[in-house]
Amino acid sequence: MPTPKAHAETHQSTGRAAYSSGDYATALTHFTTALTQPNLPAALRASILDNLSATKEKLGGEANLTDALNDARAMIRLQPAGAEGYLRAGKVLQLLGRDGDAVRLYEYGITKLPANGGGGSGGGGGRARLEAQVGKVRSRISRREAISNQRKRRDPFTALPLEVARMVLLHVPFRMLMLARGVSRGWKVLIESAPATFDTLDLREARRNVSCGAFKGLVHASRGGVRVARLARLGTKCGDLLRYLVVRCPGLSIVEIRQSEADYALVGAVRDGAIRGLRSLVLDVELDVIEVFRILRLCVLGGLQEASFESVHVRVAGLVSSDLLDENAPLHSLEKLRIDIPESGRYLIIPLSTLLKAFPSLHILELPGVSIFPHDEHLDFTPLPHLTTLHYSQPGRPAYPILPPSLTSLTMTEIFTTYTEPDLLSSPLPSLQSLSFDTSPSLTVESLTTILSPPPSRA
Repeated sequence: MPTPKAHAETHQSTGRAAYSSGDYATALTHFTTALTQPNLPAALRASILDNLSATKEKLGGEANLTDALNDARAMIRLQPAGAEGYLRAGKVLQLLGRDGDAVRLYEYGITKLPANGGGGSGGGGGRARLEAQVGKVRSRISRREAISNQRKRRDPFTALPLEVARMVLLHVPFRMLMLARGVSRGWKVLIESAPATFDTLDLREARRNVSCGAFKGLVHASRGGVRVARLARLGTKCGDLLRYLVVRCPGLSIVEIRQSEADYALVGAVRDGAIRGLRSLVLDVELDVIEVFRILRLCVLGGLQEASFESVHVRVAGLVSSDLLDENAPLHSLEKLRIDIPESGRYLIIPLSTLLKAFPSLHILELPGVSIFPHDEHLDFTPLPHLTTLHYSQPGRPAYPILPPSLTSLTMTEIFTTYTEPDLLSSPLPSLQSLSFDTSPSLTVESLTTILSPPPSRA
């Protein structure tokens, strides 16, 4: 008569055949019958439990999976130093959606298995299999959490009311706004549609030369809304790109260009801008003085109010005012003029009287570089009744200038050697708020006191 062990092995073999053919119900019956045999060796009972748990996995459903987990736990109790029970239980836990519990069970099993037990399921090979499962499941958990967190994150611009989002954009530097356009299509649309985004086209933080394509792309994205252009690193296409901007942005009123190279198109671009409404111009690029005054003459056709030229060179020696200015076509709109001519071997002579006729409405006149006035001219600034800021240079001038009482800021580079008290008192400055005499070692306390004295009272 067959022993219980033989009965169990027969049913196990029949169950495995049914399992392989996909007949899981029949396999379940045979494995269950095999497990009911008494006095089975622990290894055989653990093997049958493994088959039974696998069959219930295939049958699916929460009830079957729960039973499969119980069978796997029974395997662990029978063989706590064997890897198969932990592997089977961990797989069922994953099927139940309990990945975290599966990882903890695998890690617990690793502590129970010997570190160097050969390649079997209870030794080093079993530990390696459990460790591999830990890595695999942890990786899946991380990916799932990343996806979940991504879904939970809300685009701040979609959460904020449109008006508030646009207020936030007002405080973001232009360069960061342009980078933020690449975050998503939604950000690009929001940033480009905000009315103030391209109000100021600011390229001063550009780290390399701005290509023609990139510049034109920004102008196109602005839809003609640029009012202030602070440009830099335009390379040798400075004038061409400015003309492109002027033509497409009718509201352009302020232009500042730095770290670029002036080209032949620059003068015409500024002229076109002045005609279309340009009010303020700053050119910190190397320009010949002839080009500077040519720009100013051409701006008579428009309404330019402020002009600053920061790096002007005299390339032709002996230039005189008639080469540069037209007294019969004054630029009445100009209120601020700054021309900085660094020291060089060439000189330029423009009588102050001629300069003031060409620009009769100046409020601010700054000529901090080499003097352009004749040495023997007695400078009279009173034809400018609204002049508030004056900065000019010429050491050793024989007579103290005649200044309008409207001045609030005065900076002169002079050597006070021949000025007398009557000279100084001839130009009282009741509105003066700022005074600077650069490199004036001969200025005495008495002269300074006289300049700062209130105008004499009249009987």
